[in-house]
Amino acid sequence: MTALRRLRAACERRLDGLDIPQPFNLEKFCDAVAERRGRPLYLHDLPFPASPEHAYGLYIGTDDSDHVFLEAQTSGWHRDLIGCHEIAHLLLDHHGAPEDLADDVFPDLGPALIRRMLSRQVYDTDDERQAEVLASMILDRAARLPSSHHAGNGTPTGRLSDVLADPRGVTSHD
Repeated sequence: MTALRRLRAACERRLDGLDIPQPFNLEKFCDAVAERRGRPLYLHDLPFPASPEHAYGLYIGTDDSDHVFLEAQTSGWHRDLIGCHEIAHLLLDHHGAPEDLADDVFPDLGPALIRRMLSRQVYDTDDERQAEVLASMILDRAARLPSSHHAGNGTPTGRLSDVLADPRGVTSHD
């Protein structure tokens, strides 16, 4: 088994039993993750604009809650991807502590308050690659509408949806 297949299999196990809303809704997904983890998960806008010097997303875990900060000035799809990436760090139980970023972004939070913190800027570590694969898998699952949502409606758009949902399982609607 290749390294990518092993990674995807490990990610599949992390997603087992997790409710991924269809159509996807980041807030509802956060609720499902919070329920699984038994602790609140809050979404926030980043307090600064994303740039090469600053993260596009940030995860902070405190002793009693999880916080995901997201770039506010981006498309809805990109915001979902960033959010899923940060949530993937939670699901994969990644730990990291860029204390210098914590001090710069949240100077009022003492180091004892922040249990772990990860930022989304680069993908040159195993943790970042794993989180990106899992985030992509979450959104892929969310995009797979159950066949009852579109099958059999006979319209060109409905047939196109059938093909895009599962090109091998398409039957004629004529």
